[in-house]
Amino acid sequence: MNKAKTCFITGMTDGLGLAMAGQLLREGWIVFGGGRRPERLDALHKEFPHTLFPLYLDVTDASSLLKAKEEVARRTESLDMVINCAGVFREGCDNPLETTDVEAALSVMDINAIGPMRVTKIFLPFLKKGQDPVLVHVSSESGSLTGNTQQHRYDYCMSKAALNMFTVLLRHDLPPLGIRVFAVHPGWMHTAMGGPKAPLSPEESAKGILSLAKTTGRAEDPVFFDYDGSVHPL
Repeated sequence: MNKAKTCFITGMTDGLGLAMAGQLLREGWIVFGGGRRPERLDALHKEFPHTLFPLYLDVTDASSLLKAKEEVARRTESLDMVINCAGVFREGCDNPLETTDVEAALSVMDINAIGPMRVTKIFLPFLKKGQDPVLVHVSSESGSLTGNTQQHRYDYCMSKAALNMFTVLLRHDLPPLGIRVFAVHPGWMHTAMGGPKAPLSPEESAKGILSLAKTTGRAEDPVFFDYDGSVHPL
C-alpha cells in the first residue's frame, strides 16, 4: 500500500490556499496548514477529519511556525510539498510615491517575501525526506522585472519581485538535494484580494498550479509560470 502524500500550505484559510487544500484532500493527500484564523477551516475539517490538520500560522512570527513544525512532526517526518501561499495586498498600495506609507510597506515585505523564507527554512528538513518533493511559491505578475506594467503599488510589486529572487536562489540550491522549486502567478481570481470582477475562480487556478507541481521545478526548467502552465518572464 502506497503511503499517502503530505503537504503543508500557508494562507490556507480562504481563496486559493483553501482551494488547493480541498483539491489535494480529495486526491487522498494529508494536508497541514492554515493561517491566522484556522477556524475558517472547520467545514473542510469536518469533511476530512483524519487527513486535514488545521494550524494557527503567522508567517511573520517564527514562534508560530515552530509550533506548527512540532504539530507536523507528531504525525510525519516528511513533506512531499510545501506551498507558500500566504500574501497580502495592502490597502493604500495604489498611492503614488509621495503619499506611500513606507513604514507600512515593511509589513508587506515581511509577509510576502520574508515569510516564505521563514517557512522554507523551518520545513526544509521535512522536504528533504519527501517523495519527489516540491516547493511552490505563489507569486504575482506584479513581481516580474521585465513584464510588469503596474503603476504605483510599490510595496506589493517589490515584495513579489523579492519572492521571485528567493525562488531563483533556491533553484541553485535545492535541485541538487532532490527538491523541485518554482514560482507561479495564480491569475486574477475572484477572492478577497482579487475582487468580484476577477474572471478566474480559485479552484481553476488551484488545478493549474497543482498540475505544474507534479512535473516542474527541476534545475533545467523555467523558474516562473502562469497558473495555466505558460512560462512567465522574470
